[in-house]
Amino acid sequence: MKLLILSDGNPDEIKRYYCDPLGVTDYQIVKIWKYKKKTPVTDIKTCLQEQVYPKILTYAPNYVLVADGEYFKVMAKVTKPDAYIGYFFGDTFKFLYAPSYKQIFYHPEETKEKITRALDSIKASEQGKYCSPGSNIIKDEYYPSTVKDIAVLLKSLANRPILTCDIETYSLKHVDAGLGSICFCWDKHSGCAFKIDKSSDSKNQEVRDLLKEFFINYKGTLIFHNIAFDVTVLIYQLFMKDVLDQEGLLNGLDIMLKNWEDTKLMTYLCTNSCSGNNLGLKYQAQAYAGNWAQDEISNIDKIPEEDLLRYNLIDGLSTWFVYEKYKDTLVAEKQDKLYREIFKPTTKDIIQMQLTGIPLNYDKVLEAEQKLNDDKNQALSVITANKYVIKFKEVLNQEAVDKYNSTHKKQITLADVDESFNPNSGIQIKKLLYDLIKLPVINLTESKQPATDGDTLKALLNHTTDKDVLGLLQALIDYSAVEKILSAFIPTFKKATPASDGRRYIYGNFNLGGTVSGRLSSSKPNLQQIPATGSKYAKLIKSCFQAPKGWLWVGLDYASLEDHISALVTKDPNKLKVYTDEYDGHCLRAYSYWKNLMPDITAQLDEIHKEGKVYKVTYDDGSVEYLNEHNPKLIKLRGNSNESNSGN
Repeated sequence: MKLLILSDGNPDEIKRYYCDPLGVTDYQIVKIWKYKKKTPVTDIKTCLQEQVYPKILTYAPNYVLVADGEYFKVMAKVTKPDAYIGYFFGDTFKFLYAPSYKQIFYHPEETKEKITRALDSIKASEQGKYCSPGSNIIKDEYYPSTVKDIAVLLKSLANRPILTCDIETYSLKHVDAGLGSICFCWDKHSGCAFKIDKSSDSKNQEVRDLLKEFFINYKGTLIFHNIAFDVTVLIYQLFMKDVLDQEGLLNGLDIMLKNWEDTKLMTYLCTNSCSGNNLGLKYQAQAYAGNWAQDEISNIDKIPEEDLLRYNLIDGLSTWFVYEKYKDTLVAEKQDKLYREIFKPTTKDIIQMQLTGIPLNYDKVLEAEQKLNDDKNQALSVITANKYVIKFKEVLNQEAVDKYNSTHKKQITLADVDESFNPNSGIQIKKLLYDLIKLPVINLTESKQPATDGDTLKALLNHTTDKDVLGLLQALIDYSAVEKILSAFIPTFKKATPASDGRRYIYGNFNLGGTVSGRLSSSKPNLQQIPATGSKYAKLIKSCFQAPKGWLWVGLDYASLEDHISALVTKDPNKLKVYTDEYDGHCLRAYSYWKNLMPDITAQLDEIHKEGKVYKVTYDDGSVEYLNEHNPKLIKLRGNSNESNSGN
């Protein structure tokens, strides 16, 4: 076998990770062009034409291993290389993708497993046993189309002890989602799928009633991948009359969450690391089901029914695969208790939150929008009238003239252009502040360019005394703050779902396992990013949230939750003493950092010292420190036979 490898890596490492596992000795490496930043597509194409393809013609390899995602995307004309691991491409020569071995540093086990899958495809091809990923995974499939056949099917499923379940919907919002189709699979090779609603605006109540009855009576375990989505939709669509139907909501929660598992949560607990992980079903099951994604899945009306149902079925089979992949690992890595006692109960709360929503007073939303637009226009008027911005417009006009004249025979002059300054353009702000005004560069972006974010603009206020510059900076800060609120919140508020209680409701998606740290995240919209108390528009935005008539709005928060958890988990005696002796942890830390700024605290500590709770330690240089009896530093001093200057 002759192997050609496209890589910019070290030859010894390339041999170790790609050639030795294959047992191949007849191989050559083409060193591809790679830059520190992303390599431009034009340069990739040039490298392919000038370096790679001529080498392939000369060497005539049996296989070309593309060990770089960006090059593979250009060669195979795909957007997600990982979805095509194990697939061969090409007519005149066979090529396939494997991740760069350099990724092992960041994702060791995951990257090694992907490389192995790619190499296994080559081995299978050499032995004449190759099948593309996803081939022949369906052994038994059933797609009932009539109400009678669906009823018979659901009755036959009633005695199945475990089923995976997955739905396809017309929207990602439960209030608009409808029920496109649903699948149930009893193992990773067998299952069924059927259409429910005829279209996005036509419910099929007969099938819905059968499905609701099935869920009510089913005694087995249902396995989902991302239950927080599927069950939120199923409860709303099958059990709730409208968005305010709390009785239907609670009934649906009890029925749908009797016995269940979630492979997304299992995947998170089994794969989470500081470098992050990918929890998507398509990603996790690619080795089994291959790339079965549908380009038009964002609109299931555009997918032929036969294709939709098969796609839905493969989702269910893949959920089985992921379940079997991680169920034993969950126990082996001692994550099962966390899964059962924390993640599963929290999921029920999340689904209830997603279905309950947050009430808005729409009139207040419109008032807030008007106030924000007034502030935006005021800031914009200050910006456009600033003498430096006026001067910068001259620069923009000259650039526009030069650019046009460089590509056109008919020339223009400054009289023919009138460029505007765009305060949303980081590039223009950078040129204005650093090139024209010559402000110092105090912060850089990740790409090492002068920063123009809000915090940097505030900091720049301390680096000039020019009143015109100060006025410009403040106006830019004000504009940025109001523009963020107008773009991030007001459109979402205006699209809120109206309800019969006179309020409108917004619904967010809460993601358990959506962060590396394990904290809950929120998306579409992010309901955890409402402006904090103390920020300029916090009160204005929060005034839009109002409880319906007869209800109270109540806020709850844990007191020093992170500190409590840290004390309980670490069992550090000093951390525990903060709570057992009723200290304030934040105050103690502040005092330990800045004693010199708190001279009045000494007298209070002397009082505590008299009670025998704190020891006063005086050092040779005259400095004084107060330590409690559990402090390791004090214990060390006591144990030092040469120590002569500690007191109590």
